[in-house]
Amino acid sequence: MRGFSLLLLTLFVMSFAFGSFAQSNVDYGGDDKTLDDILGHYRIVAVCEKSVGSEDPPLFMAQFEAIETDWQGHVERDVAVFWMTQDFILSWRLQPSESAENDVLLLTGGQVDDIASLRNRFDCDEDALERGEVMLIGKDETVKLRRSEPVSISELFSLIDAMPMRLQEMQAE
Repeated sequence: MRGFSLLLLTLFVMSFAFGSFAQSNVDYGGDDKTLDDILGHYRIVAVCEKSVGSEDPPLFMAQFEAIETDWQGHVERDVAVFWMTQDFILSWRLQPSESAENDVLLLTGGQVDDIASLRNRFDCDEDALERGEVMLIGKDETVKLRRSEPVSISELFSLIDAMPMRLQEMQAE
């Protein structure tokens, strides 16, 4: 997991080195996208947690470790991951293998309105940041699960696989 921490730190430092940027170039299916383009097209596992300096965020790291146990299952279910903090939102769509470069989108301090808007949309307020929350957000943009501890992959997949849109996707396959 240290490699992942280094990736996050690198992205965060880059945002300050080059000034806050609205969005990095992201390829979510061919075109540059915004967070609003991701919503409604991907199921989202979002972790709302206060970032504390250079320390690894415990809830986010625990949830990401769970995601790593079945990477392909998340890809098959169209899952994107959000890490929402008081200062930034990091989002990426998982690729078919852990070694593939994931599509990353970073919003930093220059996009305070975007950050606040998304956090407000999913009730990631100061209290939620303080205690930490994991959310599962459906393609219909509603919160399906909210928990203050990591969610097991079996529970996430059971919830996703019972969603009407996922049932339709599985029937079409």
